[in-house]
Amino acid sequence: MTEVSLKPAAAAFEPAPACLVVMHPGAIALDSYEPLRARLAARFSTIVFDIQKVPEYRESVITGSAVDVSLAEIALRFKERSLHEVADVPYAVLGWSFGGVVACALAEAMPADRKPRGVFVLDTIAPGNGSSFGDTLPDREALDWFAMYFGANRGRDLKLSPADFTGVSLEDGLGLVLDRSIATGALTPGTTVHGLRKVFTAFVDGMRRNKQLHDAYHPDRFQVPITLVRPSRGLFDELASLGWDEVAKDEIHTLHCGGDHYTMLRDEQSVEAIARAVEATVLGG
Repeated sequence: MTEVSLKPAAAAFEPAPACLVVMHPGAIALDSYEPLRARLAARFSTIVFDIQKVPEYRESVITGSAVDVSLAEIALRFKERSLHEVADVPYAVLGWSFGGVVACALAEAMPADRKPRGVFVLDTIAPGNGSSFGDTLPDREALDWFAMYFGANRGRDLKLSPADFTGVSLEDGLGLVLDRSIATGALTPGTTVHGLRKVFTAFVDGMRRNKQLHDAYHPDRFQVPITLVRPSRGLFDELASLGWDEVAKDEIHTLHCGGDHYTMLRDEQSVEAIARAVEATVLGG
């Protein structure tokens, strides 16, 4: 049904005194969490659950159909494995992007005596808030986010911003991303817009798929402490607190760090700031 990527602390046969459970939504590579795992390794084991391993979610990715499972049900698929992995140690749950909402749903599903000491949501928009895009994503936002995503996955900063796509058609916008990708070495000369459009379409389909799950999820106020981590450049920078103050029981803590939505887990300053916050939340001090 699901798979777990377990990367234990450095001591091979000695259990770590704490644990970090990560809900991974795809879009970035699994090894994106490696800098954080390595930073925490002395005192934490890090467990990465891949949401894309849920059969109904994976089927939607393959066929392009609507996701035939709810966000709350996805979280429940990981409950028993989480209870097994965290055993009796204190722990926190972390989720990047859409994974942050699943992380909160998992925390709520855990028994009262085994709740995490905190949930970290990394540039995640809160459930119930969402955007006003409906079922479509405006070309400007789609192109801007795609450029950020594509550059991050190719290890290049394309240095494009929303202003570059204002009033630009989808075709011209993809042409701009292509030109900048070739100029920065993210793509080789001769790559066509047609090829890039296939990647863009898959990217937008993924955004819509997660939005479907996000918009259908209407939880009560979350009882666990929530820390919102915001990079230097996120997807919804114009939204104060990304709506988390409306769904959290207690006041949320906001942590500002470097990088953008897709590179924040590889930014050294971000990793250090997140690691320190996780340590303080789970272990105190």
